[in-house]
Amino acid sequence: MDSNGISTNISSIPLGRRTAAKLLDSGNLELRDMSSGDLLWQSFDYPSDTFLPGMKLGFDDVTGRVWTLSSWRSTSDPSPGQFQVILDPNRTTEFLTMQGSQKYWTSGPWTGQVFLYVPEIRTNGVYMFGRDGDL
Repeated sequence: MDSNGISTNISSIPLGRRTAAKLLDSGNLELRDMSSGDLLWQSFDYPSDTFLPGMKLGFDDVTGRVWTLSSWRSTSDPSPGQFQVILDPNRTTEFLTMQGSQKYWTSGPWTGQVFLYVPEIRTNGVYMFGRDGDL
């Protein structure tokens, strides 16, 4: 399920197509066409409550895809909760924690080295900030 609790639809894969699923060391589950090796689907495109190196947060201007994180509803209920981490939809360089439509927290803008309000999170080779084509 994605961060909105909606199941991912992979039914567009033609019947009879030979596919293979593989769980990578990164935690990414991939579904590939066995003949061509083409990537058909991957779990990293549907983040929920956990962010791993190699995942994306933000948006793709070409496809319109948005990657967000959601809190759990409670400590015993992992369904999507009331908080989401998003890249500012106004296209600034800051991450927001939203509670519904209300801004709950901000990272502050990216300076090129750190987020202004979270200086302990800096470029370190594990987490990178930038446009997808630039990384």
